[in-house]
Amino acid sequence: MEKPSDGVVLAESAMNFPGLASPNHARVLQGSNHQQMRNDQNTKIALLQIFDNMNELTPDFFIVEPR
Repeated sequence: MEKPSDGVVLAESAMNFPGLASPNHARVLQGSNHQQMRNDQNTKIALLQIFDNMNELTPDFFIVEPR
């Protein structure tokens, strides 16, 4: 039986991450598998968008002051 995955984690497990508002809020880091996303450019870009509130999915209450 084949199931969708990033080569490490099943898609169904990744989409059921605690605290994820909905599967539609999950971000696909194109070209990165579950192990690579710990330390790659896609993660940096995604985190900067969250911290800079440049993303329509970022909750208004999530504010981090730059250091």
